[in-house]
Amino acid sequence: MPDTKVKLPNSVISGEKARLIPVVSDTSREVRATSILLSILASVNEFAQSLFGAIGIRIGARTEIEVYTEVVFADKGKKEALRPDGLIVVNTGRSKWKALVEAKIGNAELKEEQIKDYLALAKKYNIDAVITLSNQYAAIPTHHPIKLKKNELKGVEIYHWSWMFVLTEAILLLKSMGVEDVDQQFLLQEMVRYYNHDSVGVSSFSQMNKEWKDVVMKVSSGSNLAKTSEEVENTVSSWHQEVRDLCLIMTQSLAVPVVEKIGRKHKSNPKERLKDDCDVLANEHILKCQLDVPNAASALEVVADFKRRTVDCFMRVQAPKDKKRGSARLNWLLRQLKGVEPEGVFIRAITQGRGTNLQAPLTQILEDPESLLNHEGTQIQPTAFEVIYIRDLAGRFSGRNTFVQEIDEAVPYFYEIIGQNLSSWTPPAPKVKKASNDDNVIQEIEEAIDVVE
Repeated sequence: MPDTKVKLPNSVISGEKARLIPVVSDTSREVRATSILLSILASVNEFAQSLFGAIGIRIGARTEIEVYTEVVFADKGKKEALRPDGLIVVNTGRSKWKALVEAKIGNAELKEEQIKDYLALAKKYNIDAVITLSNQYAAIPTHHPIKLKKNELKGVEIYHWSWMFVLTEAILLLKSMGVEDVDQQFLLQEMVRYYNHDSVGVSSFSQMNKEWKDVVMKVSSGSNLAKTSEEVENTVSSWHQEVRDLCLIMTQSLAVPVVEKIGRKHKSNPKERLKDDCDVLANEHILKCQLDVPNAASALEVVADFKRRTVDCFMRVQAPKDKKRGSARLNWLLRQLKGVEPEGVFIRAITQGRGTNLQAPLTQILEDPESLLNHEGTQIQPTAFEVIYIRDLAGRFSGRNTFVQEIDEAVPYFYEIIGQNLSSWTPPAPKVKKASNDDNVIQEIEEAIDVVE
């Protein structure tokens, strides 16, 4: 009989090696889902590079990844021994990087006190990080769904992977043929098949926060929103999760990574991002984001307008500078929109400086192109155009579920009918100029001067 005893890291009382086919009870969905993920991370190098790369950990060709589940640490400060769902040890040969794993599946959400316990445990045993997994979303893995104080994070990092993020990264690798080894491809395909099954409990973001309807009603009635209130903070947090889910939906649809454009200030400080977005919601009554689609004409911008109860999607393109007349510039754009269903589509003509920006429905512009360009009897010269799709949600805007459903449909629809067909204007390549008669005369004079000298 082979020795099946698992050699555990120091300080771990008990635990199991993560298995691709774990032997657990039918009710242990979290243990099963975690074990499968960790075993794939240790087996498929490209997948490990993708997930760990998202948190800044480099996985080389010779890096060894050890993975364990149901690990138990002795902690005398607690009545019961702490039992994280997993432990990861990344061994480069020169150093070891370790992380505790805490996972939730289905509707279960991460608990603040439990996360704090694991952070304290990580500090006690010199573990570098805590990684959480759940159906909750974060804009980037370094932003976390649970709000924690700086002193609680001192000496240990915390990262979050949503299950849908894990699934999307695997799908991207498979679609791009990013896994070289055929056997490893098969393992990753089986993991994707498993997580895609309804019974597993991996799901997309499906509803806004419980205060959503009240916030919508307050804006409609003209009541003030306090930017520091819990209802506003929870609404913005839900929006951030929805935007992350939108990125994953677009990523799976386009088979390229679609990410939210977040400024450097907000990337490094999620609390500042939350604060600034709360200020926008309280004062402007909108939620907004920018999605970065690789090689698209521009960023795809999305605005949820509480007063109008609409979702607006738009992209901006620069008008061609080699065309002098505004009508010629507009025709250049309209050729890109040929065949587009005009219902709900608008075009905004952007002018330079503090000029007048004009907007008109595409249905009207197709009948009378000049209607977009005439301002008080003068034709404007647009420097850029915004193509806008407005979806009027009316009463569906206030529904926690229906709002998410509508925006999940509106953004991919806009990109399919408009966004993917837009092209940025680029200056034409310079052409060789033939010398004029004047040029020839000047050249002959210069040659004559050279002879005299």
